[in-house]
Amino acid sequence: MALSIALVGSRGRMGQTITKLAAELGIDVASSMDIGDDLAGGLKQGDVIVDFSFHESTSEVIDHAIALGKPLVIGTTGHSIATRAALLKKAEQVPCVWAGNYSVGVNLLNALTQQAAKVLSTDYDAEVIEMHHRFKRMLRVAPQLAYSKSYSNRASSGKKRCGTDAKAFPVNALIAKSAFIPFVVAM
Repeated sequence: MALSIALVGSRGRMGQTITKLAAELGIDVASSMDIGDDLAGGLKQGDVIVDFSFHESTSEVIDHAIALGKPLVIGTTGHSIATRAALLKKAEQVPCVWAGNYSVGVNLLNALTQQAAKVLSTDYDAEVIEMHHRFKRMLRVAPQLAYSKSYSNRASSGKKRCGTDAKAFPVNALIAKSAFIPFVVAM
């Protein structure tokens, strides 16, 4: 039996990418939904629910997954820390994979940031700057917070400064500064 998915957020960049890749891999997209579509009806189709929609829809998607007893993959971002924690607790009722970012580059940069934190002394101040392509619908701070956390989890914490600029260049960067040696990791 071939896997089929119910895709929420089908008209977004990730939704379009998933639709294209599913076709290439022979995975059936049983239903494609976006804002204004019949979520309840669409989620009845497919073996797995894949949600890359808007953060305001996540709770309803989880509720449907629970009611239908379907596994769930969530890539939606933009939730507050408290809201995400509550949604994760609710999602424990079904098999669920939730990542704030499925990008290889972002996950690699997070690993490199952890390595940099081990090497750099507390004489370094870390500044995390996150920028995205101009098509991003909302400011993405999840990767930035992950980098900041990775860096600040070293043996003794130094100063932490965070800044965001979502309209500049498509680059994620951690910049750790000391009086003499700048250290830059960029993807």
